This record gives sequence, C-alpha cells and structure tokens, in this order.
Amino acid sequence: MKRLIIASFLVLISISGFSQEKKLTQKKKTTFGITAGLNSNFHTLNGYRNQEPTNLYGGLFVERSLKGKFRLQAEILYSRIQSENFNMFELPISLKYEITDRFRVLTGVQVNYLYNRRNLNFFDRKIENPINFGAHLGVEYDLSEKWFLSLRYTHRFTKNVHPDINNIKGFRLGIGFRF
Repeated sequence: MKRLIIASFLVLISISGFSQEKKLTQKKKTTFGITAGLNSNFHTLNGYRNQEPTNLYGGLFVERSLKGKFRLQAEILYSRIQSENFNMFELPISLKYEITDRFRVLTGVQVNYLYNRRNLNFFDRKIENPINFGAHLGVEYDLSEKWFLSLRYTHRFTKNVHPDINNIKGFRLGIGFRF
C-alpha cells in the first residue's frame, strides 16, 4: 500500500512537472499571423496640416517570445495611399512588453517602400528615393488567444514624396489573428 501511494505521488509530481514545462515552452514559441485595419495619415506642407483619406492596410507577421515579458515581432504590410496614388510596403520591427496577459505596449522602427507605375508623386515629380524610415509606438490588446486589437502611432523621418512635406505621421487601428 505504501509503495502504491509513493508511486502515485511520484506520477502526479512528474505529470505536474511536465505540464509546467509545457506552459513554459508554449510561452517561448514563435507564432505567425495576419493583420489588417485602417490607416489615417497626416503631414505638414508649407506650415499647414493636411489630412489624407483613411485607407486600408493588411499583411503578415511573425512573433517570437524573448526572455521574460518581451516579444519581438516582424511584419510585412501593404497599404495604398489614395491621395498620392501610391502602393506602400512596410517592414516594421517591434519590441513588445507584456503588461498583463492580454495587454502589451510596443515600440520599434520601420522601413517603408513607396511604389507606383510611373514612380511620380501627386505633384508629378519623380521620387528620388522611394525608401523611407520611421518609428512607431503602440498598444495591443488580446480579445482571445487568437484574436487581438492594435493601435499604433507612426512617424516617418525621410522626405521622399515632396521636399516641402514635413512630419509625415499616422495612426493605425487594426485587428489581427494568430495561427
């Protein structure tokens, strides 16, 4: 009887240990997903603030858990800038910090590539440098294990659309799904 109790106790401890190990490895895994939403961009031209029409974006991401409560995310996003007749591809890299199980803050850098067939902006000037750089800051909230909402502020540093346009900024509200 003693042996049966000891054997049962050892089995329960080993099962408990395996389940804790599984939770730790689940937290360290790499996840893939899709995201889509709305972009709202604005800029300053000759001292006046101009609001661009709201447009849509979509893309793919990969996210890797790091040590502690940190995560690293890389994305490839596509959006269309209607007022300038451009397609924009974005490559943001984000570092996330988990505040709670459902809520995260994020910050990062991004590279953007502007493209249209003639490579002209809305002023009919040739774009000399279609690549620009920026930074972003945002929050993310998990609706469930798979679905999440995100809100992000972006700021682009490089002037490549028009030499007089300064401070290209934007807000992005999106929803994502993790596979």
